[in-house]
Amino acid sequence: MINATFDASAFLELAGKKKIAFIEGLIAGVDFGMTELPKAFTKNLMGVRHQPGTRSPYPGQLPVTRISTELSKSTKIRRVDPVSGLVFIDERNADYAIHVHDGTRRMKARPFAREAVNERRPAILQRTNREVKKRMDKLG
Repeated sequence: MINATFDASAFLELAGKKKIAFIEGLIAGVDFGMTELPKAFTKNLMGVRHQPGTRSPYPGQLPVTRISTELSKSTKIRRVDPVSGLVFIDERNADYAIHVHDGTRRMKARPFAREAVNERRPAILQRTNREVKKRMDKLG
């Protein structure tokens, strides 16, 4: 599992309306992340097409070359609670996802999820901070 977290220790010192404003900003940031990460996953999974049984023209590189679109269609999102969510590949639809992501002894790893998180983490954290700040500033 790959996490995109940030320090929310200041939350413990808040009270009343400020605490509510902080949580609302955090929820807005999580919402943004849950819309951005699936797009980044899909972008990393939509490489050039190649025929089944043939070698990938770009082994070990992103975007992942594809035979079908099953892997990208398997991207799912799930809200865990108001301030956290999951973006993942449903292995019931693409049980080979872990092998593509982490590689095998015969196939180089193509870490599409890790790269998506690393690419979008700064924007998600920036958006979350901006949403929290915007709501806190309204309170004065």
